[in-house]
Amino acid sequence: MIRIVVSILLILLQFSGIKAQPQPETPALDVFYEMQTTRCDIQAGKEEKWQLIRLHLNHQLAGVTCGLTKQQTFSLLVDMLEANQKVNGQQPYQAMMIGHIEDYAWLQRHLTETARRDTGWSMKKAKPAHLSVNAYVSQLLSMPDVIDVFNLAGEKQGYRFSTMDCEKVFISAGGLPYDAFCWLKME
Repeated sequence: MIRIVVSILLILLQFSGIKAQPQPETPALDVFYEMQTTRCDIQAGKEEKWQLIRLHLNHQLAGVTCGLTKQQTFSLLVDMLEANQKVNGQQPYQAMMIGHIEDYAWLQRHLTETARRDTGWSMKKAKPAHLSVNAYVSQLLSMPDVIDVFNLAGEKQGYRFSTMDCEKVFISAGGLPYDAFCWLKME
């Protein structure tokens, strides 16, 4: 009986005129830098259409983040921006996508510890008092002590970063933000 119902549904769908919607095209990534750490495969590339540098950190083991320290992040950025200069010249970019901050242990620690101490964050409600969660996390990660790491790394190649924008914020069971998808605006 079930086979008959499934067969009838498949026939009806076939002749109903419903067509699969085409998936939006992902902008091509022109890779200019690749490296490996003990936990991650890292690629950096540019997306011409959006004037964007994108860092892609691929975990080698499921459930294990890259855990980059501040110094590792700085070294990665220096090497990556130097490779970009060699391959692409001094190209203007609008932003650099860094992906999930959980891959950057120092950024994740900065976010959770700052939110824990901040009276503007309610751990009970798991949200800030006066901003959206995305705006709050973006504001915390745009503090000078964070942005300066990126600016020091980009200095030699002439790149400046102004603020970090984040979305898709993850909140822990304890009511603290611990991850978000972020990119840096470039000047």
